[in-house]
Amino acid sequence: MVDPPPPLVEKDGIPKVYSALGAFFHLEHIEPDDEARLDRVNDLVHDWFGERLTFMEAPFVGGIPPFRRADLDYISGYCRTLELPADPEQRPAAITFDLGRDGYSLRCCGGAERSHASPYGYGFWSTFGGGGAEARIPACSVLRLTVPDTWPHEDFAARVTAIARELRLRWAAAGLTYATWEVYGHQVEDEAIYAHARRYLGYDVPHYLNSTVQLFDAIRSVNWLTFVGPALAGRLREAGQKLESSGPLQVSSAGSSALIRAGDRPEPGDVNRLQIPRAYQAADALVRPVRASGTPAQSLLLFGSPWSVAETSEWLQRFGKGGVLPPPPPPASPDDDIPF
Repeated sequence: MVDPPPPLVEKDGIPKVYSALGAFFHLEHIEPDDEARLDRVNDLVHDWFGERLTFMEAPFVGGIPPFRRADLDYISGYCRTLELPADPEQRPAAITFDLGRDGYSLRCCGGAERSHASPYGYGFWSTFGGGGAEARIPACSVLRLTVPDTWPHEDFAARVTAIARELRLRWAAAGLTYATWEVYGHQVEDEAIYAHARRYLGYDVPHYLNSTVQLFDAIRSVNWLTFVGPALAGRLREAGQKLESSGPLQVSSAGSSALIRAGDRPEPGDVNRLQIPRAYQAADALVRPVRASGTPAQSLLLFGSPWSVAETSEWLQRFGKGGVLPPPPPPASPDDDIPF
């Protein structure tokens, strides 16, 4: 087990932001047999760093209780909450009732205190939207995990790939990112990530808000490891892209997904030193027909304040101009400024 490095940002002695290695797994619409898949993934994550997790937070649980292994069953058990009645006439009422489970989330953290961030983290977020089977509510969901950025990168890649093999993915990205724990406000974290990510382009921004629906059909960003699920891989082939190794890219399979590995190790890059990860640029060019552009005309703001729409679009296209426009975000709600 790797001990956490010093935090990237702290305030009043409280760790706020860590540089981390992390992975974001965007899932296909959840189906009944995904419960077993998520159970297996929970086992893989818990075996990896479960002993480091100390606290959990979820809207349906009061306060910030100590972490228990059983808490992860809230993730896999969510699959059972999306069934609709067989009678079509009963479905509208059932959907209205089930809206209480929209914006479903659970987060686990390894902080020393309830208010402390940690590079060790695991979470799940899901919102309703998009198409899907008529017998089930379509849920656009994402799993996220983080470990210290000092974790051996080859072991990290092997573990993340093992998790990806278990899942039905739309897409996933793994590499350098940030670990936070915004349970008592998030201004310090947001401002720190805003400043850092615009300089170090190899870091993925871990803000989601309610954007899982918008990112169901568009990859938000490439990273050291980029996984492309069957549906988006098919769209890439239709666009004339060949998912095969070339130059700095190694392309292989990870279960039903294609894995694009950009270079030998995660790269932070540094705009101030004109260091742009070239392998990441190549990965971005390969997936660009399905990579989000988020142009200002779309009014798509994924990250929230202090990011402007134009700055968000610039970040999404930091490795190359172009991409696709995801659908507009859902109407704003009072919780829309709470990062995932």
